[in-house]
Amino acid sequence: MVNTAIELRGVSKTYITVSQPLRSLLNALRGRKAAQLGVPTYTALQPLDLSIQEGEVVGLVGLNGAGKSTLLQLVAQTISPTQGEVIVDGSIGAILELGAGFNPEFTGRENVKLALIISNTAPSSIDPLVEEAIEFADIGQFIGHPVKTYSSGMLMRLAFAVATCKSPKVLIVDEALSVGDGGFARKSFDRIMKLRDKQTTILFCSHSLFQVEALCSRVLWLHQGRKMAWGPAKSVLAEYDSFLQSGGVVQSERVKSADTGLNIQSDIPPLEGTARFTKIRYSNEKSENSSPLRVTSEQSTVHIQLSFVSDHKLPSPSVGLTIKSSEGHVITSTATFMDGVTILRESNGNGQVNLTMPQIPLLKGSYGVDVYLMCEKGIFIYDSAAQALELEVEQRGLAQGKFVIPHTWNTVG
Repeated sequence: MVNTAIELRGVSKTYITVSQPLRSLLNALRGRKAAQLGVPTYTALQPLDLSIQEGEVVGLVGLNGAGKSTLLQLVAQTISPTQGEVIVDGSIGAILELGAGFNPEFTGRENVKLALIISNTAPSSIDPLVEEAIEFADIGQFIGHPVKTYSSGMLMRLAFAVATCKSPKVLIVDEALSVGDGGFARKSFDRIMKLRDKQTTILFCSHSLFQVEALCSRVLWLHQGRKMAWGPAKSVLAEYDSFLQSGGVVQSERVKSADTGLNIQSDIPPLEGTARFTKIRYSNEKSENSSPLRVTSEQSTVHIQLSFVSDHKLPSPSVGLTIKSSEGHVITSTATFMDGVTILRESNGNGQVNLTMPQIPLLKGSYGVDVYLMCEKGIFIYDSAAQALELEVEQRGLAQGKFVIPHTWNTVG
């Protein structure tokens, strides 16, 4: 029998927006509700019913201001609902706002120990868990410094280590892995995957729809505090993506530029725990590395060469790309891991993969190609380059749309 790990019953959250805190405090002491007093309020989350089973990985999507962070804080029990009831079965590990819950005057070590004490950790387990969290965070001598001196990356490392060192029954992740260096982010994703395999219930909030679909079995879409859709990841994300394409502002993930079309020195040292592009080149029959690359529909062959350096101790990364219309809509995508291709590397972690698109089927127009360097499973993105290649497509026929579908005509008679 599968148990319910998280349950929300008619949960909503309303904030008072009045700029007179003293009056609000006096009214609260009198036991009077803001709505009864005519005090301005903002409802961040409309009444919501939700049930998440033990061991599920659930994604949370929506535009900024949709109520996602409010919902996560309610589940993490760092804030209380205005109405309704939140029930969570088991210990909670939450990675929310960076540094939330840390005392800025305490050292990193002191904050780790305090967090474990507050979470009712058995006294005999505290010291070993403190050392385990410190080792995972890997911030060196800074662990003995006050956290007010930490960078955002160090805060994220410490927050993640604290939230996951006890192997919580429920883990809440709010875009925390978009901060920090690639090596630690990869290590964090590996830990999340191990927790998932141990049947930890995970609530994962991200603007990266690719990651959400790869990790999550079900997805909740919130918009302006309301539940828009809740169900299987593929169907909800397809509906949400249609919403974005029809007028929503796409919340694109952070991208980093590679040295497009340039020769990079081959003696780049291996990277610890991560990977990055070193060279991106492209060509057709007539030109090389020209921007835009001019091609003819159904005739030109496009070649893309992607070179990278990676940590040789990790599995060989995968490479993917998306082709977008001039309006920013994704037309198609492909990736080595989806096609069952494993990229061979040199012993130092350097590698290269070539993609050939023969008789390119795009119809007339301008298109952008984004490229991604990902982990072997295609979940975590090490590096990416937006608009690595711009295609300018000409065509000779009268076909309409964005691409030509394979087809055959047969007449009968």
